[in-house]
This record gives sequence, C-alpha cells and structure tokens, in this order.
Amino acid sequence: MATLQAGIAELNRHRDHFLAIPFYSIYYYLNGLVEFKQALPEKSIMIMCAAVSDFIPKEVVLHKIQTAEQLSLELVSSPKMLGQMKGKEHLAVSFKL
Repeated sequence: MATLQAGIAELNRHRDHFLAIPFYSIYYYLNGLVEFKQALPEKSIMIMCAAVSDFIPKEVVLHKIQTAEQLSLELVSSPKMLGQMKGKEHLAVSFKL
C-alpha cells in the first residue's frame, strides 16, 4: 500500500508534465497516434498501448443497420503502429492492452 501511495504522490508531483489522452475507439486511437508523435517535444517518454486490437472491421457502416439485413463481419489485421511510433527523439514504452 505504501508503494502505491508513493506512486500516486510522484504522479501528483509531476502532473504538469504528464498528459493522458483517452480514446473511445480503435480508429480514434490509430489516427491520433501519428499526429501525437509529431507534437511530442524532444526527449519525451511516450507510454502507449501496443496492441489495442489485432483485428478491425474491413468496412464500417455509418448508417443504422436494418433488422432485415443479412449481417456478416469481415475482419482485417489492424495496422501495426508501434514501429511508426519509435524514434530517436523520444522513448516509446508499450504494453499490451
């Protein structure tokens, strides 16, 4: 318990230098990563989810699917973003979500 409290105290002490970016969909996450990397100052540390989703739908329907429609779901491999996020100007730390 003391270790957790010390970690929380450390986070609070550095809160002005910490940015958490929530995401609500895999598409928001993937599209935001490259833009986020470009905005990082040099010598930053980025901690990110390495494999948010292994597969994504091949096609996304933007309209309401009617009850009478036949449904099928085709999945494709999601883009591997970790390699694109690595760079000399910052440290990238990743973990499985």
